[in-house]
Amino acid sequence: MKYILPLLILLSFCYSDNTRDHVKALIKKYEEDYGSQKVKEELAKIGKEAIPFILENHKNLYFSDLANILSYTGKESEELLLLAMDSKNEKHQEAAALALIHLRSEIAIPKLMEYSKKRTFGVTFAHGFLEIGDKAHKALLDGLTSENKERKDTCLRILGSTSIPPNFIPTLLKLIEKDPAPTIRSLALEILRYHRKHLDLLIPVFMKSLQDPDPDAQENAVVNLSILAEELEQDHFIYTLLEKALGSDNSLVLKNAILTLGRLGNLAIPFLPKILVNAQHIDPEVRKAVVRVLSWIDESGSVILPILANFLQDSDLSVQILAVETMGYMEKKAQLALDDLLLAFQSSTETSFQKAVIRTLTKISPQSKKIKDAFKSSLQKQSSETQRTILNLLSQEDLTDKNLIPLYIGSLNSKYPHQDSFYRVLEKSQPEPEAIQEFKKGLSHKNIDVRINVSKLLLKLGADTTELVPALARIIKEASNTKQRLEALYVLEDTAEKAALAVDALVLALDEKKLQRSAIYTLSKIGKLAAPATEKLIVLLQDQNKDLAQRSAFALGAIGPKAKAAMPQLLAKLKDDDSRLRKNCAGALGKIGSKNQEVLKALAQSCQDKDLKTRVEAVLALGKLDYSKVTNISALKEALSSQVWEYRLQACQIAAKLGPKAQSLDSKIKDLALSDSTWDVKMEATIALPQISLKASEELIAHIKKVSPLPPVNSYKNANAKEKKEMVAQVYTHYDYAYSSLLLQHYDLSIRLFKSCLEYLEGVDLSYAHYNIACGYSLRSVDKQGHERKQDTKLALSYLENSVNLGYSDFAHTQKDPDLKPLHQESKFQEILQSMKH
Repeated sequence: MKYILPLLILLSFCYSDNTRDHVKALIKKYEEDYGSQKVKEELAKIGKEAIPFILENHKNLYFSDLANILSYTGKESEELLLLAMDSKNEKHQEAAALALIHLRSEIAIPKLMEYSKKRTFGVTFAHGFLEIGDKAHKALLDGLTSENKERKDTCLRILGSTSIPPNFIPTLLKLIEKDPAPTIRSLALEILRYHRKHLDLLIPVFMKSLQDPDPDAQENAVVNLSILAEELEQDHFIYTLLEKALGSDNSLVLKNAILTLGRLGNLAIPFLPKILVNAQHIDPEVRKAVVRVLSWIDESGSVILPILANFLQDSDLSVQILAVETMGYMEKKAQLALDDLLLAFQSSTETSFQKAVIRTLTKISPQSKKIKDAFKSSLQKQSSETQRTILNLLSQEDLTDKNLIPLYIGSLNSKYPHQDSFYRVLEKSQPEPEAIQEFKKGLSHKNIDVRINVSKLLLKLGADTTELVPALARIIKEASNTKQRLEALYVLEDTAEKAALAVDALVLALDEKKLQRSAIYTLSKIGKLAAPATEKLIVLLQDQNKDLAQRSAFALGAIGPKAKAAMPQLLAKLKDDDSRLRKNCAGALGKIGSKNQEVLKALAQSCQDKDLKTRVEAVLALGKLDYSKVTNISALKEALSSQVWEYRLQACQIAAKLGPKAQSLDSKIKDLALSDSTWDVKMEATIALPQISLKASEELIAHIKKVSPLPPVNSYKNANAKEKKEMVAQVYTHYDYAYSSLLLQHYDLSIRLFKSCLEYLEGVDLSYAHYNIACGYSLRSVDKQGHERKQDTKLALSYLENSVNLGYSDFAHTQKDPDLKPLHQESKFQEILQSMKH
């Protein structure tokens, strides 16, 4: 055999180089144009001479593709393909074998039979082998009836991969009945499992195999009968046969017989006594089969549950858990076993069993107070993992249980703290003030981690942070563990202005690299009360870490005028190569508020910065300090286009101060007044527009006047969800336009638009609409000559009273609102004001 490949190579040299190149080109073409018929036809013309070159150049082909093109070399190639089957290259071997099958080669049958011992082929090989013809059938039948066990095994494996011709059935049945080798009997049984057309022959053989001395053969027999039973549910004859298997000493047979009978459901009840005999079987797999059968019998529970309850005390944990899960499948029917489950839960120390009981109990009676009380009372005794499961369950309910508080504090000392689960429970609980006081005791706990976690929980529960912040400050100052100090800082970040009580601790934290970022962030939130940190923030402004430097600049800006000492450094950093730092420095200078000429000049230069965000920040800062110095209108236009609504708002305010100088921005500001996503920006743009351009202001009013009227309110009631959403958007567009008209002193238009919205509005929006109509009538009640229109005064007072009756209650604003000044002398107005006090 070792000379086969050299021989093939030698043969290849007998052919011309032209053939070699031609075949090589064809293989390449085959790879590029997968399965090309033309390639196959060309190979067929070359014939067996192509084989060596095909094998040389197949690199990127799967063996099935290789076999396919080899088969096109023709019938005369059989002998050469037989030689290729002995190649050391497994891909060549398989390809040659499959090619011979494609060619229906009878002379290859012995070689293929021999070769199938080495390799396990799939359906393609087996099906193709049988299709070679009668000689292949005879070879298989001869192999099945031979004395050679290895040969029989080979033939069975070929047959097991494809449909068996009917003439093989008698031989296979004979093997099952008489062959001395258990593996052969078992394999023959397995093959017959897929041939149910011959049930009259198969069932008796399978039943006889239940008594086979070989356990594998017994198991195959009962599995076969199980499969047949599933397909033939009404054939009680099969179940009667399976009933006999319940007496087997083979655990596998017994298990499969029990499971198969169990699939009858309620029809299995007659077999139940014989099944239950195995409830104490030594093999836990058999006991589990009994439990599963019980779950398939749809009884009220009175018969099944006491039996399942016995399994809760089984010696095998997996059987116990299966019994618990089976009760869960029965859901409310399993309430009869509630006490048994609770007892088993409280007496077990196995976490997996406890968790299974918890899941089942919640299925049986999810609202049961008895179950929840049992869970809560046993919490302290359970393992950490079981506690977590219980708490996750309890967190789904609205609970108030003060007893959980000390348990929570204690849990934070455990190896696997699960405070997140407690959070969910206690957030739901909405603890009363005295309960929160209990939590606050944890702020002085000797364990710093407990103090941190209690702080987190108190913050989540919305507790007053007056005591919390000093406790966190102590941790930042005293803890030796950097991670703990950082955790305390993270909690402090969320205490907002109250963090000012910890400024001294935050200033201390600025000295430690790992704490600086969080400390700076919190100081930024504190604002002007963070002034004691100014000196250290100035130092950090010079830090090589640009992230720290730019955050420090932002914090200095938040401190405001009290950070004036930082101005020289902020001015210097306006020329830094980091754009974020330049931006934050420009913003900080604007917030510090110095009108120093050097500052104004530097900010004016920054309005020309190459970075867009820096230009925007600079122009807003400059406008805040001295709007007359804003000469870079294009930078102001960029601010009007910012994604940050506060920037757009400030830009509108600066533009309003500049007046006609900002006339080139009128189109952009008009767009903001019409359609900005933020209401405050819309109104600020509306206020700015007449100061910049009367023409643009008139264009805005002309646009508002053309707005389509709202549809009748009845059409809204009958609309679908999508139509309603569109109508609501239209209503609020009218509402915004009404307010803009009021600001632009078009009172008739404003009143009309507000009134058109009334039927659609409710709650606060409705009270505001009435209030704004009152403002419109009030402003209209005095004409340009100063004459009063009494009817408008009367209407203004009426709508103002309606607004208060609908819930409007801002006494201070109403008292000072200039829009209502014409009403101040009216006694009715004073009455309405007095009513707002109560």
